Amino acid sequence: MMFLRRSMAANLAVSAGLALAGCGGDGPAVAPGDGPATTAAPPGTAPPPTPPIVPGGAGAPASGAMAPGPSPSMAGGTMPGAQPGVSPPPSTASGPSVTGDLPGDDPREVARRFLTAEDQAIELALMTEKARRAHQEHGITSERDPDSPVEVGEASTDGDSAEVAIRVEGPTGRLEGGRLRLRRENGDWRVHAMVIAATAEHPEIVMDLEKPMEMFGELGAMFSELEGAMEEGFDLFDEGDEADDAAQAAATFEAIEAIDLVAFRESFAVDLAVQGRPAGAVIAELAAPIGLELDRSKAPAEALEGPVTLSAEGLTRLEAIERVCEAVGLYATYGADPAEEFMAGFEGDAVTPVPGPRPWPVAFAGPFAIEVAGVEQRPTGTGTLRLRVLGVGLPPAVAAMIGADPFFELVTMGSVSGPADEDLSPDGQFPVTSSDSEPPEGVVDVTLDVPLVGLLRSVGAIAEVTGRVEIPIPTEVMTVSLAPFAPGTAREAEGIRVSLRGEIPDQATLELERLGANDMDMRWHRHLFLVGRDERGEPVPARMAGGAGGPEEYSGFLDLGGQPVALDVKLAKGVEPFAADFRLGQIPLKDFGRMPEAIASLEFDGGEAPVSAELVAFREPRGGQQQQPFGGSGPSYTLRIVNHSNKDVRRLVLEVTYFDEDGNAVGNAPPLNFTYEPHLVPSRGEREMEQSGFFVPKEAVSAAFRTREVGMTDGTTWEAAEEE
Repeated sequence: MMFLRRSMAANLAVSAGLALAGCGGDGPAVAPGDGPATTAAPPGTAPPPTPPIVPGGAGAPASGAMAPGPSPSMAGGTMPGAQPGVSPPPSTASGPSVTGDLPGDDPREVARRFLTAEDQAIELALMTEKARRAHQEHGITSERDPDSPVEVGEASTDGDSAEVAIRVEGPTGRLEGGRLRLRRENGDWRVHAMVIAATAEHPEIVMDLEKPMEMFGELGAMFSELEGAMEEGFDLFDEGDEADDAAQAAATFEAIEAIDLVAFRESFAVDLAVQGRPAGAVIAELAAPIGLELDRSKAPAEALEGPVTLSAEGLTRLEAIERVCEAVGLYATYGADPAEEFMAGFEGDAVTPVPGPRPWPVAFAGPFAIEVAGVEQRPTGTGTLRLRVLGVGLPPAVAAMIGADPFFELVTMGSVSGPADEDLSPDGQFPVTSSDSEPPEGVVDVTLDVPLVGLLRSVGAIAEVTGRVEIPIPTEVMTVSLAPFAPGTAREAEGIRVSLRGEIPDQATLELERLGANDMDMRWHRHLFLVGRDERGEPVPARMAGGAGGPEEYSGFLDLGGQPVALDVKLAKGVEPFAADFRLGQIPLKDFGRMPEAIASLEFDGGEAPVSAELVAFREPRGGQQQQPFGGSGPSYTLRIVNHSNKDVRRLVLEVTYFDEDGNAVGNAPPLNFTYEPHLVPSRGEREMEQSGFFVPKEAVSAAFRTREVGMTDGTTWEAAEEE
């Protein structure tokens, strides 16, 4: 499974982007928090279009190679990342004192000066007033590395809003595409946000400079996770055996081919017209075209030999198999029987009918079966609905398109309602998806855990669950081979120019440009597939490690797993979405009698909030050594959490302020965010937590905590009033 590594990569992209946004500095004061201010591009879509990239600097022409220049970055040997500093804020929020004129009329020039600002004052002066005030309020400082590259592209404007295409140093030290967002204030363009473009390792990331503390929320938790893993000697960034990576890259590349959408629909649609034939024979005939055999081991022989007479049109193939099974008192299973407690993995080669009525409902959407795998109910009136989404016999190209995108969401949930049409979906909680990282060919097998609330004694069943399955169908695929693997190598095919540039192999860049006018909807980064070839013709893993572009062109950095002499490129020029809705009805809640009659009212004493927190002690580094895996961090510490309420708590958000020995505040950390199952702290109980010191200021000797939000195990939430 590679989900953890992808998550880490995305977080590191956040940290690198924050450094580039000018949020570095000494004396970090950030703790694990609520998550960065990030916005992921919707699955299966590209980020908002970026203008074509051109050389930076005022008066630059509208096309040509991008010119490098310095960019902000973390100085010294610390990990690239952004950390609020502890320098005292300027005495005024109206703007720092800056010597010399600042650009205002040209958003490209403003972007260039912002990214190459020689000091904090210039950087702040080029921000919007709201962003400047926020940075000054929290004492956020930055350091510059003049040797770190940055490239500035074209600007696009819309009224008082503008975006400037940029390329900045990413978490690996390589250039990644992105954009600066600007707003016109008092006649001058000023920066308010930075965007890091989506790559194969992370979605599009939007960093709101006007809310800088929110940008650090998830970084503290990430480094705590990383620190623990390092102490255990586990390499989070190990991508596995290179030979396996090469074989997988080659298999994915070969699988991508154009598919006719009509033919795809016909591949899983069947009509049943059966008159007195043995059920087993009919099931075997329906299963064979999708690569399945009939497993007779669990069904009585008399049932499989029993005659079936059925007539139905417009069924999906899996639905037709289910209809035949039902007709003889069976139901179909695929590697996992929903009646069993343990869900086995699907090997992808058999359908196994078993006797009896299906224990849970099933629905069908296109080539997929959506079956309920169970419902967990908890005495708090909450629970989890487990759904299995299974597609069998999919064209390899479709399965490859789904598997190649780590952020693709196969299922979008609609509603979950009770018998009185009450909403059983909690606010702020979303389904958790898991799947086999290496499913059989043509198989997509996904498990969806859907959170539930409001499961009272009066709710004996989930009346309805709705949702949609959506998959990308490549309808046009272009293939080119770039050889030799050297700067300047270019090929043109089907209205697209593909070329190599940069320093080979460590700084290789792949560029794609649309030639002439056409109506292609180019979603480059989602639909690009690569594989390198070495001198023997063997595959070499290759992928885009970041890029930027718009409808007309795309440029991205190549991440190579070896030394290729050629690069094969496939681009899904045309991609049509196939979507099908599903509905599941009357899902029984077998333990409804043990559920509460009503959700209890919240009661607490001991202060203004149901939960409080206090610092127990800072921890001394072991053996006189810095305890954290990275430099620039303060001491870790022990935190005591006390629950004053009548309810168990599963989620807690705390605001943190650190103080030095003179009682002066030396840093406002972003919120600490704790979520534990089945609970974080029981009713009227307490718990001590060890916290990483990665973002704690070195001079901190004490800390104060303010409770901002508390999530109860019964699905209710308490929130603090906003401070004036």
